[in-house]
Amino acid sequence: MSLISVVFILSATFTSSFSVNRIQRFTFVSTLKMSNSEPEIQVIQQPDEEFLRKKGVYDWPIWGCEESRFPWTYYETETCYLLQGQVVVTPSDGRSSVSFQKGDYVTFPAGLSCVWDVKEAVQKHYMFQ
Repeated sequence: MSLISVVFILSATFTSSFSVNRIQRFTFVSTLKMSNSEPEIQVIQQPDEEFLRKKGVYDWPIWGCEESRFPWTYYETETCYLLQGQVVVTPSDGRSSVSFQKGDYVTFPAGLSCVWDVKEAVQKHYMFQ
């Protein structure tokens, strides 16, 4: 059985009226749980520049591909930051798909076999660990 969990991280200063202009930052983190014993795909939607600089993303190599569909297996953990494009990744064991797009920061666990469905041409910074 797959489990999709969504975590909202809100770092904000609110007045009693919850003034919108007082919100400092909002980050959405979506996690696709592979199973209780397997690692998970993690998508951080639209992280801020400070987060990306701290991770060293802009020093990572760049890879890209056109619209396509192909199988892939991760022998190492990969972290990537999408510069452009839109992708749906479906684990090969039939569990739920995860989607991500330009501006998202994604981590794929070692051992994951999946199918990449590139909906819009992709360019991404990437790093294997």
